[in-house]
Amino acid sequence: MVDSMGETAKNTAPYLAVASGFVAIFYSFYYAEQLSYTIGFNTGLIAIVNQYNISASNSLALSNAVLGMQALRFAAYIPYLMLPFALIMFGIGVLWLFSRSHQRITSISIGFASLIFVMLSILLEFNLNFSASAALLIFSLAIAAGVMGIIASLVGFREGFSQSERMPSARPIVMDPKTPYTNMINLSNRLKLSGDVRILDMHFDYKSAENLSRMISRSAGNYHTISLLTKKDRLGSDFMKSYADLKDELNALNVSMEIRILDPKDALEQHERLLIDSSKAYKIPPINIINKKSEHIVGVNYQNALSRFSDLWARATKYENAAQ
Repeated sequence: MVDSMGETAKNTAPYLAVASGFVAIFYSFYYAEQLSYTIGFNTGLIAIVNQYNISASNSLALSNAVLGMQALRFAAYIPYLMLPFALIMFGIGVLWLFSRSHQRITSISIGFASLIFVMLSILLEFNLNFSASAALLIFSLAIAAGVMGIIASLVGFREGFSQSERMPSARPIVMDPKTPYTNMINLSNRLKLSGDVRILDMHFDYKSAENLSRMISRSAGNYHTISLLTKKDRLGSDFMKSYADLKDELNALNVSMEIRILDPKDALEQHERLLIDSSKAYKIPPINIINKKSEHIVGVNYQNALSRFSDLWARATKYENAAQ
């Protein structure tokens, strides 16, 4: 129940941000228009006073027009100061609809923009008196816009913080080359993969497919997809058969698997192997000999690993296309 509410909040945050920005932009233009009308009206009164040599002291309206012009001209700049903050709120909301990159920075930005917008709105409302009947309603919308922006900021910051701080809860897994069978059992027990599994291994082959099947056997039903990045040089006929069998077994468990071939330039520059699921990221030895190496399997920063994998994945080619 709590997870469902948290997920709903995360999905609602971008729409809150967009709505807050839209209302804030409307409010900025509304007050710019109201101030322009008021300044224009008072300027006209002052012009009449000067033209016909009327004593302003005999008219309360004219007196207010003369005395209030300086304050009005200063206040006229405030909506134009509010507009950039409103645009920031709206822009971040639109950005969140398509991407959640740099979540903490954008969350802080929209929170700061919303707070400044609310302060400027209060300054205008309580220091200037407009006769328009809709002024109170418009002011209420402005406050609502600022509050929505702040709520979106808090939700986004919390999500961004949890993503950047996600690290594997498991301790490093020690591999002993003298006990390859026991190593594989330990891997299967300790890794406990879940959600969307992503693997980056430049030398994935038929033996890797066998080891992967043994690694994930105890986690069957806990994951949804397996995305594999590798080079093409070891994907021969032996691999084709192993891959076809593994893919059929996974399909029977409603788990989809996709292999992509690294871009040649990325393949030359990539030396690190990664294993990532929906909450943890590990640096691993080659999977084909993962149970025979003395290297430890250690946790790495989740967000950095996921970002790196996503960049490589976007430039890679589907295995079925590359095999043709």
